[in-house]
Amino acid sequence: MNVIQRLSKVNKYIRQFSVDGIRPVVVTRSGDAVTKLARLAGDQLLVARPELSVDGDVDCMRPRVTLAFFAIAKIDGPSLTEEVENNTYDRLEVLIDKILAQFAEDITGAECPLLRGMDLVAVDVVPESGIFGGWSGYSIEISLE
Repeated sequence: MNVIQRLSKVNKYIRQFSVDGIRPVVVTRSGDAVTKLARLAGDQLLVARPELSVDGDVDCMRPRVTLAFFAIAKIDGPSLTEEVENNTYDRLEVLIDKILAQFAEDITGAECPLLRGMDLVAVDVVPESGIFGGWSGYSIEISLE
């Protein structure tokens, strides 16, 4: 599979991705996220369009596609208590687990031709607060080779 085909397949994959009936909001830059999330409520998945990097030389190129998912909820404002915050992060951790399980299943299973031939090589999960106009939760960086 050539380098750009990997990027193209991952782009197609994220547009059809769904966990617990939640389809991700796909954005290119953070300003897009603020605009698209402004009319939404509840738990949301946001995904930045994937990035492609290539290591190695012409004879041995190793492409890596990196995705940034955000499992987020709007919890700012006067109703924010420590209990609400803790419950929200706990709930979003369950969503993250489901996202990663879905990736693992789609990479190893025969039912997802878009990720066939790729490996999940790195995952970083970071708590976030007040992003995209007041949303909080976790960012999940996923790297595929």
